[in-house]
Amino acid sequence: GNGPYRIESLASGGLGLIRSPDGIIFARGVIPGELITIGQLVRKRGVFWAEEVRIVEPSPDRTEPACPYASDCGGCDFHHMTYEREKTEKILMTRDTFRRIVGRDLPVSDRVEALEPHGYRNSIRIQGGAGYLGYCRKESNEIVDIDDCLIAMPDVREEIRRRKARNAGKPPKSLTIRCGTTPGALCTIETSRGAMVVAGGQDRAGRITVMFLGRSYRVSPHSFFQVNIAIAERIALAMRDQLPPGPRLLDLFAGVGTFALAMSDRYQTVTGCEISREAVEDFRHNAAGVGNVEVREWDAAKGLRDRVAREDVLILDPPRTGLPRRLADALAHASPAALAYVSCDTPTFARDMRLLLDSGYELNDNVRLFDMFPRTAHVELFAVLRKK
Repeated sequence: GNGPYRIESLASGGLGLIRSPDGIIFARGVIPGELITIGQLVRKRGVFWAEEVRIVEPSPDRTEPACPYASDCGGCDFHHMTYEREKTEKILMTRDTFRRIVGRDLPVSDRVEALEPHGYRNSIRIQGGAGYLGYCRKESNEIVDIDDCLIAMPDVREEIRRRKARNAGKPPKSLTIRCGTTPGALCTIETSRGAMVVAGGQDRAGRITVMFLGRSYRVSPHSFFQVNIAIAERIALAMRDQLPPGPRLLDLFAGVGTFALAMSDRYQTVTGCEISREAVEDFRHNAAGVGNVEVREWDAAKGLRDRVAREDVLILDPPRTGLPRRLADALAHASPAALAYVSCDTPTFARDMRLLLDSGYELNDNVRLFDMFPRTAHVELFAVLRKK
């Protein structure tokens, strides 16, 4: 039937959850507590998806989206609610995921550490074709044509407008736009039919410079860097606050050296491991003149290259897929003084927490949530663990 239905909670991805007599129904663009009717139910992967949703009783936290593309664009999830409500929902969604995957409650901070919900993103990837330039719709390959993106930094927004004005005829198939912290320093990567064009940046290789906690970092076009610099700085300060100083720091997913260099004054030696050749070269460049930092080209999927001593401190900031199996097994048998885990994916973070907790680690404090991706259903998680 078409309802009315009450939204019970938000599931991962920011989807409204309804338990109906027919089964689970997911609805987009809703807030827990709201009463809705549904024009059409579509069954996919064993659950129902609500289409043509009408809000019968709106939440007091419902707002008019500041972004004109919010209802169509697949980039964001939460433009329809106040930012305060979004942060509350992120805490509830995190706790629910932990319960489901870890099998018990983990202590989670009762606030999301956040700054500005707009104008934060230093890198975006948009698609183009037949006069369009934009993001894909949710659950679709169809492109939503945009002229602007509220969550992007001003230089990135300006580049979207410039391209729309210039490139109305044939935009690239895929376009990555990334800006540094120097005004006008912008790198773009265009990909179409296998060809790749890198343009801009501060040198011919398309590299940009990013200031992070007062230190300058060179970032090549394909090197990873956090998309929200101000929030990433807060995470680095949390590490400085919560990790004990000591003889050695080991950063196993070091990227261009962001966290390793931000911590380098607190350890006798710092070893940063990274698999990407381009990022390793950036890291070496960024670490020039810092005598106690060793840069290793190493794939953490192979596990640990050398033994972890009892006084060693570890930083893990793996990709969205979480800890590779061999590394997780090696860490289970290690006993470092402390281990910091940073993650952008709540389910894989929960899976890895379960494994580490089951192998004798314990949380040093609450899991902290940092809003690296405001207006989306994603949140950055940070935890410090020690072996019992």
